[in-house]
Amino acid sequence: MGRLPFSRSVAAVLIAVSLAACGPKGPVEPPHTAPTGLVADDAFPAEVHALLGMDPNDPQRPRELAVVTTKQIARASNRFKQRDPEGGLTALAGALSLVRAGEFQKALLGAEGATVLDAAAREYAKRGDEGRAEASYRMLLQISPEAEDAKSHLAALGAWGASGTSPLLIAGEKARSTQTRQLLEPTAEAHTDAEKSTLRWLDEAFLLRDRHRKMQGAPTQPEASEALRAFQTGPSLLAAIHLRSADAAAAKAALELPNVHPLVREDLMKLIEKVAKDPTAEAWLDLSRALRPADGDDDGESAPILRAASFAAAAEAYRLDPTEPSAALTTAIWLSDIGMADAAPGVLVAAVKKVQDPRFVSLALNVAFDGMVAALEHEDPAQARLIYKEAAPLLEVARKKEFAGKLRPSPAALDGTLADAYLREADLDHAFETLTKVAKSEPSSAAFVNLARVEEHRRHPDVAAGHLDAAIAAAEGPLARAEILTLRGALERRRNRPDAATTAFAQALEVLSKARAATSPEERARAERMIGTVYDEAGAPAKAAAAYLRAIDAGARDKRVQGALIGSAVARAYLAHDEAAAHRALDKGPAFDLEETDLVYAALWANALEKDAKTAESDAVKRVLGKAESDPRWVGALARFARGKLDAAALAPLAQTPAQRAEALFYTAVAAKGRGEAAKAEEGFRAVVATGAIELMEYQLSRDFLDATRSNFHAKLPEYGLP
Repeated sequence: MGRLPFSRSVAAVLIAVSLAACGPKGPVEPPHTAPTGLVADDAFPAEVHALLGMDPNDPQRPRELAVVTTKQIARASNRFKQRDPEGGLTALAGALSLVRAGEFQKALLGAEGATVLDAAAREYAKRGDEGRAEASYRMLLQISPEAEDAKSHLAALGAWGASGTSPLLIAGEKARSTQTRQLLEPTAEAHTDAEKSTLRWLDEAFLLRDRHRKMQGAPTQPEASEALRAFQTGPSLLAAIHLRSADAAAAKAALELPNVHPLVREDLMKLIEKVAKDPTAEAWLDLSRALRPADGDDDGESAPILRAASFAAAAEAYRLDPTEPSAALTTAIWLSDIGMADAAPGVLVAAVKKVQDPRFVSLALNVAFDGMVAALEHEDPAQARLIYKEAAPLLEVARKKEFAGKLRPSPAALDGTLADAYLREADLDHAFETLTKVAKSEPSSAAFVNLARVEEHRRHPDVAAGHLDAAIAAAEGPLARAEILTLRGALERRRNRPDAATTAFAQALEVLSKARAATSPEERARAERMIGTVYDEAGAPAKAAAAYLRAIDAGARDKRVQGALIGSAVARAYLAHDEAAAHRALDKGPAFDLEETDLVYAALWANALEKDAKTAESDAVKRVLGKAESDPRWVGALARFARGKLDAAALAPLAQTPAQRAEALFYTAVAAKGRGEAAKAEEGFRAVVATGAIELMEYQLSRDFLDATRSNFHAKLPEYGLP
């Protein structure tokens, strides 16, 4: 906990989460073979590449498909368990998007399929997504016929969907529901229902038009809008239903129906005819471009269906020619969007080696970079490292002399993100090695700061000071410079050089006193937070608490930022033994709809402060930790431990990662401190520092508890007009 949030860099070519599939013509009989066990993480990208490259009629496809989907379903299960429903839905949809209409079978979902489908159905229902909720429940019943809840929910969905007064409006709702359903549910039944309901929708639109022409009554405004919608989008959606499974022949036949053909875009019809006659990579790619909805050019509901078809067409183009840049890039982005970012870099290798154009190489690196950053946002450094590994052939091309200074992101940006992953895992040796490479190839303040942190941990304070000086020289903008000056001052204080520390703190405060006038709430919040940090490190806890509160009240809109601000305020209040300041900060939490995890950690520190002070548990702490006790995740275990419902011996085995093991040591030490066992607490804090988990707030707090210079240092700083 306590890490700075990552911000994804967004490539101009990024496309929203979509569902696509590559496949042969028409629904097929389901396979009857399945793999045993899950493929290893580092082998998964190769399995995805093998599946994408297979001929649709390859007899090995069913087994390869099961290898990939069962792994992805396991990922979906993990996301749901981690209370990340968006990630769970994405992983589930990603797995099923690979399956053609008619291929669905129980074996494709693995051991956790029923659990995932039940969780997905509930989440879709909560969001009002009738089509995908129905798809989830129907698939759940196929693999678990005894699931009575699914039967009742399906009955309720059917009753809800049958409401309405106008045949056209009812048909429109039914068409949209079945179209959405078939995006998730790759069964022959879902495919057929979507096609039939779309044709029925078009038929009802024509009937309404004919009645109006015969002067048999004017349509209502909703009916007129619905008819226009059917005429404008119906044919394309009908084609997309078939093209989701890359079935150009079926799409062509559907568009040639009498009530459909007059409405079809001429360019789309020609492209589908071309693919059906001669399915080359070029033809599929042209069709993919034609299907892709333009920004702002659709009503929102048809976009996922058209994108599904577009991606399926691109995947077919990639299968036929992996060196085609647009096909490879679109397929790679699609893989990232459906939760398979580790497989995305490999898709681009052949095209990058063939093209070797700076713009395309930049786009390829961006796919890998975005995947790594997203993995770190999900607290999955192992995934980030795997993506970097898969991007190695791309980086080999990118490091050529002719590309120097021409790539954005640069290879160094990926190296820096890899270093961040190592830091998250407390792997300081590999982090140091990677950061050293970054500092030489593309010097930056971030690289120098992290090198300084590693070197100080290694007890090389003089070397760390040199890195911080380099970071100050490389800093971009006043806030970045002030933040590094603050780090420099804290380092000098720990080196027992009070004059140098005071000078650095004063320089930082001078910069921040001007920066706090920024117009952006985020920038003001950042400046006030940093002022609080300066005062905290300089031995002025009251002024620090006031600045932290001003930072929270600055009104930053990003709840992750607010979570970090409140967490920092409570953590520093814990150090300062300031119960009132901790409660003031924690009480701000509900107003910002913070992530539960952020609130739990802040409450843990406030709880520790209360135990140190031998005071009663506050209402805010009781509310947050009480709610978190039932959380199956790590934070739930910490909440139970803090409230005495789990002892240290039971907590330790629950820690699965280096960060969690460091946290287990910290909160065990905190508990000892609260009981007045000073020697045991100190031993625990030293154990936390020894882990090298320098990214954690718990590491910083442990170091500060052990730092004798904090209590003896009270810098006299200029006021600079600060409140």
